Amino acid sequence: MENDFQHTNRGGRGTQYLAEKAERRRTLRHGTVRFCNRDGYIIVTPDGWNYEIDLERMKTSFEAFHWLCHLQGKAWFTPQMLSDLVKVIRRTTKLNIYYGKWPT
Repeated sequence: MENDFQHTNRGGRGTQYLAEKAERRRTLRHGTVRFCNRDGYIIVTPDGWNYEIDLERMKTSFEAFHWLCHLQGKAWFTPQMLSDLVKVIRRTTKLNIYYGKWPT
């Protein structure tokens, strides 16, 4: 904590630095997909704009699967985004979904 205090007093932006650090802790990111805990949204960011998914609309594995299928139909949604989205869903919810190679 002492190092944080010393760092935050550089340039007079201590409060801003701590706020930014706290926000980074509340946000989980994989590639262009991130989860914002403050708002309860998963945000996919293709080409600089945001596509938001409210976690209130993803309470079951079926609803998560529905979102994955829905996004697969979008021209801008890439396989890498799919992988990143599954990672974020698995880390932020207790839903049982899997993407990738099955364990042997």
